[in-house]
Amino acid sequence: MQLISKSKVLSYFMLLAYATTLSVVSFVADLDAWLVTLLLLVVPTLFMATKIKSNTLFYGTVIWFAFSATVLWEAVGYAQGLWYGISVFDWRVFGLFPVESFLWTFSLLLFTIVSHEFFTDDKTVRFHFDVLLHRWLIWFSLAICFLGVLMATVLLRVVVSNAYALLILLTVSSLAGAFLFARARGGAVLAKAGISTLLVLPVLLMQAVLSITNVHTVFANPNQYLASISFLGELIPVEFLFFLAFVPVWVISVYEWYLDDGR
Repeated sequence: MQLISKSKVLSYFMLLAYATTLSVVSFVADLDAWLVTLLLLVVPTLFMATKIKSNTLFYGTVIWFAFSATVLWEAVGYAQGLWYGISVFDWRVFGLFPVESFLWTFSLLLFTIVSHEFFTDDKTVRFHFDVLLHRWLIWFSLAICFLGVLMATVLLRVVVSNAYALLILLTVSSLAGAFLFARARGGAVLAKAGISTLLVLPVLLMQAVLSITNVHTVFANPNQYLASISFLGELIPVEFLFFLAFVPVWVISVYEWYLDDGR
């Protein structure tokens, strides 16, 4: 694991200062979700991306996986009434979720990976090509995309109890499966993933707060949540908080095992 240098510490505090200032401005100006995503996630990502080595295949893979993950999560979320996104655009994918959801997922994945490379890894996306591992990753992404399409169409009116918790369970289980299939170095990668998650979590929490204060997302079905907490007069499912903390670990671990050097 690379030691975090003084320049990286300074860069991180500059990131936090930027995100905090932007969050205040976004709240006061009541900025829309897509604009908050661009300013809070995309702009820092673009800056850090200029400091690391990567390639086109890496970005293409992230785009495809973001598309697949969005279809599943948003289809289940809207079909089960777990949350609703407020959009400035009239058109919705499958008539359910806003198109900005794709932008948010892609930005989340890329911000998490690039931050990991910039702050805790070696600033190099190696994108090693292993036919077997990439085949598994492609089939997995196709499977979750297909499942999402089913939930948005054929299974739209099928109600599943504790659907949010089941989504979380699927995510956790898939990480365990990814580790076993890759025969990877679990301890070292998960330790780095944990550190990187702690670094990106403040920014993700700022956006989550803005999504509530600026009414970008509404959690509207407390009967489907295992538990919820009250925040600014809104009920926030504990599954959402777990999602914010666990998804960066999942993203970084799978990225290291399947796309980078596995260390």
